[in-house]
Amino acid sequence: MKLCATECVFDELDDDGIARVWFADQSQTPPTYFTLCRAATDPGHNAYFERDDQKWGSHGRVINAHLTTNSVTMQLDAGLAASLALKQVVEISFMLGKVELNSLERCLVAILGSDVVTRSLDHHDHSLQR
Repeated sequence: MKLCATECVFDELDDDGIARVWFADQSQTPPTYFTLCRAATDPGHNAYFERDDQKWGSHGRVINAHLTTNSVTMQLDAGLAASLALKQVVEISFMLGKVELNSLERCLVAILGSDVVTRSLDHHDHSLQR
């Protein structure tokens, strides 16, 4: 799945104790989206994922997620990919500012785990270094 997100919504911890990330392309009819979330009380890496409609939703794992200044690429485990009727690689591009990108990284780590999420920088933007 390749998605050029025109809208990105993320919350490190909402009022219900859930970390969530939502990417959507609102220019499509109907809109195309990919979302992932996990309750803060869930100690594992088994999160909930959904694409385009609730019928394409499932719990599962991401093997790795690589975040850059304008995209995230996730490798889904085979069972999750099959449940979502996707190939194992999901590529999502977006345009975010520095503050939003840092927030997105924190959300992805909260949902997927620090051992799953990696980040590299665009060679033009060294202000994002940790």
